[in-house]
Amino acid sequence: MASGTPAGSAAPERPGPLHGLRVVEAATLAAGPTVATALGEFGAEVIKVEQPDGGDPRSRRSCSPTVSLGSPRPTP
Repeated sequence: MASGTPAGSAAPERPGPLHGLRVVEAATLAAGPTVATALGEFGAEVIKVEQPDGGDPRSRRSCSPTVSLGSPRPTP
């Protein structure tokens, strides 16, 4: 191969523009994790800090079929 890379191996990734930057993300609403993800995609090291009782409120919501959505309307 002319490129000097063995067949089947991926080319080494270039570090992003934020390589070497460390970000501590402690947000619980949508904007914080979204921004931290974007910073990580640009090469920053992202350290997520969560509440000890199980993380952010969004991840604790559930829509299980056993949840009652209210009583049915009475028929006239």
